[in-house]
Amino acid sequence: MKSIIKNLLYSFSTNMLVLVTSAILILVLPKILTVQDYGYWQLYLLYLTYVGFGHLGWNDGIYLKWGGRDYEELNRKAFYSQFWLLFVFQLILLVILMSLITYFDYDQKKIFILKCVFVAMVLVNTRNMLVSILQATNRIKEFALINNLDRISLLIGLVLLFIFNNTNLKIYLFIDLLSKAFSLIYAIIICKDITLLTPKNFINQFFEIFENLSTGVKLLVANISNLLIIGIIRLGIELNWNIVVFAQISLILSISTTFLIFFNAMSIVLFPVLRKTKITELKDFYIYTNRIYFIVAIPILILFLPLYNLFEFWLPEYRIALMYFSVLFPIFLIEGRVNLLLFTYLKTLRLENKLFKINIYSVLLSILSITLSTIIFNSLNMAVFSILVTLIFRSLLADKVIQNEFGISDKMENFKTLSIIFIFIISIQFFNKEIMVLIILLIYISYFIYKFKFIKDSILYFYNKRSSMEEY
Repeated sequence: MKSIIKNLLYSFSTNMLVLVTSAILILVLPKILTVQDYGYWQLYLLYLTYVGFGHLGWNDGIYLKWGGRDYEELNRKAFYSQFWLLFVFQLILLVILMSLITYFDYDQKKIFILKCVFVAMVLVNTRNMLVSILQATNRIKEFALINNLDRISLLIGLVLLFIFNNTNLKIYLFIDLLSKAFSLIYAIIICKDITLLTPKNFINQFFEIFENLSTGVKLLVANISNLLIIGIIRLGIELNWNIVVFAQISLILSISTTFLIFFNAMSIVLFPVLRKTKITELKDFYIYTNRIYFIVAIPILILFLPLYNLFEFWLPEYRIALMYFSVLFPIFLIEGRVNLLLFTYLKTLRLENKLFKINIYSVLLSILSITLSTIIFNSLNMAVFSILVTLIFRSLLADKVIQNEFGISDKMENFKTLSIIFIFIISIQFFNKEIMVLIILLIYISYFIYKFKFIKDSILYFYNKRSSMEEY
């Protein structure tokens, strides 16, 4: 149990840095850059989420195969060979993509952004092989240190640029790439018992690589399609309207998804623990964590009022974006539960095929939604609402798969979450923001009192589990 708490603290320390960096990027960057340049920055970040395609599932296969194992069990020569083969493969891919980009009919800023993304692909995918190994073997401290260096480097660079009031977008992109390069070098040093062996230790790993690719590609496509759900709609907004509208919507999404950082931190620690948990105990663990999530997550909605007032005052040129704040802000409730509980359990139960299908169905709905929103109705309102609808659809689908796997039927959790989101959005439309906060607060307090015994039982359940988790 102490080990789990320690790993949570390491993971939270990393994600606190991510939170601080995100807060600075959200608060300061749109203030310094023009709305158009901020839109290009957001476009760079969006493209960056898909660089995982470059490793073809290699890293995901390692993560799935070695999840829950000990670092000492690793075959150093095997991973040494795989690491440098991946690095060479990424360099070859970089050369090919850089050659192809000359045929793209884009404006110069977009071309430059794509070049930066291709360079980032090499740095991120190579680093993430080592990160996947550390995560899978529960070396959360080392994983946290690598990510911390990435965030600290970026943070220092951003602060210096802000101090000198630098408005050159290319410099910001260069600083981001530099931070990724630093973290890759540091990851190589941390895993030097794997990465810095002599060439004579190189062994034939093509069968192992093929196995990792065939296993990991399902999880890769599931993860990428997960990102495509919102990404397709955002790209549709950028193509159908313009980079300025894209910047406005992206800012609001950034605010909402910032709250996912803590849930992602917990999921990183939760996966190796669940892999070591007996199948018979997973069901109870799921039920209790699922129900306690509502108690932890709902209070974040109350932050809507101060955040709205802050951005209305600080970024007046983004006031149009605030029109959609009430619709996009609650998505952290859905995504937090999906990332922390649903997807973590699907990976633990090795249901990658079902995870893949869930995300594919959601991507198809996303494509249908943005097609209707742009080509047929040309409605930005519809495009924004489709983000929320698609994420709700995916959450319901994933929950149904897990409940079928465990042989349980608990529709109340979904009903509670969706009801709160509905009340939240409707309250803002018909009442002022202060009344909305009061309504949410009253509902939360009432639920807390009504479910006090269950909350107490849940706390006791996790407290009693501590002895059985000591080995982790």
